[in-house]
Amino acid sequence: MARWRTLRQGMVGGALLLLGACANPPREPAFASVNLPPVPADKARIFFYRFSQPYESLALSPIYLNRREAAVSVPGEVSTLEVAPADYEIYVYSRNDFFDPYKHVALRPGDTLYVRVDAMRGWAGDCFAEWPTFVVKIVPPDEARAEMAGLRYRQNGGA
Repeated sequence: MARWRTLRQGMVGGALLLLGACANPPREPAFASVNLPPVPADKARIFFYRFSQPYESLALSPIYLNRREAAVSVPGEVSTLEVAPADYEIYVYSRNDFFDPYKHVALRPGDTLYVRVDAMRGWAGDCFAEWPTFVVKIVPPDEARAEMAGLRYRQNGGA
């Protein structure tokens, strides 16, 4: 009898551990619920965002401003970067070539720019490997805010 009790307790304990392992970690808040301060008068703000597209790619890809890594493209997330007003070349690393991969923008003090990173799995590849192609797109403010509303917001560094 004691043997069955020990076995049953072990099974219940194991089931509880399995259920605990299935719990998701706390998520960052949805972008729509975040209250960001206004853009500082001497800076410009860039929003980077990317949809979660598990059938295209969940790989991370660095985002470059003027050929220096500035952020990382993370599926399903929005991030911000405050930069000095200047002319910028925006590019996201991709193993495959795509038409017009570099976007050029001139940011003035107080400007806000919305940059979406898109992943495309079937764009290029060979018979042995199919790498996702990443590309940046400058998006109009109203369209970008609507697209970003349900994505997670991550303080500094992602996109």
